Amino acid sequence: MAVTIHPTAIVEATAELADGVEVGALAYVGHGVRLGARTKIHHHGSVEGNTSLGCACEVFPYACIGGKTQDLKYKGGNPGVRIGD
Repeated sequence: MAVTIHPTAIVEATAELADGVEVGALAYVGHGVRLGARTKIHHHGSVEGNTSLGCACEVFPYACIGGKTQDLKYKGGNPGVRIGD
């Protein structure tokens, strides 16, 4: 299965996309993100940071996964998000 990336989407060069991944219009996939087979990022979805999505996951429109925390007490590090297998 081929990877499908909409022409208006932004996918950083270091992102890892498995077979069958779909990235919709105006979506963003950041540095170092790993997307499993058949995962779909709908239009305007955003996946960034130290994030790994397993097989057949979906990120729906306007959702933001793995972005910088809004917790002002956070003191640094490289936390991550793992969803699916």
